[in-house]
Amino acid sequence: MKVIGLGAGKQSQHLVPVKDASPTLISNGFDEVLQFHLSNDFVINAEEDGQVVEINEDVGFIVVQYKSGKSFVINTKPELVKNSGSAFYLSNKLKPTLVRVGQRFKKDEVLAYHDKYFRLSKTNGLRYSIGPLVKVAFMSTYNTYEDAGICTSSLADRMRTDIVYMQSATFSKNNNILYMVKIGDKVGIGDSLIKYDESVDDSLLSKYLSKLSEESKSYMEEEETKNNVKADNAGTVVDIKIYSKHDPSNLSPSLGKVVQQYFDKGVNKKKFLENYDKSEGTVKAGYMLTDNTEPIVTRYGTIKKYKCDVLIEIFIEHSDVMGIGDKIAAYNAQKMIISEMIPEGYEPYSEFRPEEEVSIFVSPGTTARRMTPSALTICLTMKLMLELKRKIKETIKYS
Repeated sequence: MKVIGLGAGKQSQHLVPVKDASPTLISNGFDEVLQFHLSNDFVINAEEDGQVVEINEDVGFIVVQYKSGKSFVINTKPELVKNSGSAFYLSNKLKPTLVRVGQRFKKDEVLAYHDKYFRLSKTNGLRYSIGPLVKVAFMSTYNTYEDAGICTSSLADRMRTDIVYMQSATFSKNNNILYMVKIGDKVGIGDSLIKYDESVDDSLLSKYLSKLSEESKSYMEEEETKNNVKADNAGTVVDIKIYSKHDPSNLSPSLGKVVQQYFDKGVNKKKFLENYDKSEGTVKAGYMLTDNTEPIVTRYGTIKKYKCDVLIEIFIEHSDVMGIGDKIAAYNAQKMIISEMIPEGYEPYSEFRPEEEVSIFVSPGTTARRMTPSALTICLTMKLMLELKRKIKETIKYS
């Protein structure tokens, strides 16, 4: 579901980030205070006065120290969060406002924010952004019945959102990994994510196959012994998570190497954070450690319902363009389902400024049923503000 415009706080709980979001022109001020009511997944505010003490690009951490001596870590790399109402994930990446060691800040100052949900400016500070600012027509047509709406292809592109799908692959301890994608790789539907050979119980044969795969890469091995995990979705690999019931030394050399590299990444994060927070637990300096650093212990011998020795989860992000059947909300509770897309070159326009397209049609019945007549007044006021700004720019000449 995608949302356009700005509405009440309750409506904003259904938001997903879009490509071209901007703050509203008219607001009661809640978009400026919302940052203090959200989790650190979207915006991080300074708890006290403090300064930056370290920036480490390898692990992706910015460490700040408050005047009380407490340390806090800001993660600058993407964090995956699951959309609880759907079968996909979102990749949240915060944009830090801190750029150098020694930089000082005040209490409640913004330290990092999600730039697809917020817009930061020196004049207005941090403001909540929901969707693109568009020209709308309140009128009934042949395809705006039953809370339906029509929009243009260009608006659909501006409402593009990046979503992440997870694909799982299971392995036994004797499987040999012949090929595996890395974070940042681009894949198409049907492309190989992981190639591996069949499981064998004989440890000597397993070692032989591993050595063969590393040295000769023979045609027989490629065509007869490998299995292929293919991508179900096209996009960019943004994260890989690995779970193992065994120590890497007890796995095949190639599979053990993959597992060990993942464990090392988690260990490096933990060691870095322990420099600033030596307390026990998975939360250190305000950051929750989620990367595995050792084999897991399972009660029923399974990993996340899978009966296997190693589970690898690959997360692929791709852009989803708004289309027929998607749900949007025009500014407030005026929710509608896109019933038709106006193709490029056939966009409607008004007599005033015919070079501008009318991007969306909203049924007046929707406004009445949702009991949101204020939308008409607000839209007219925003139109006046835009035209006044244009008139001032045309009239006043700056030297």
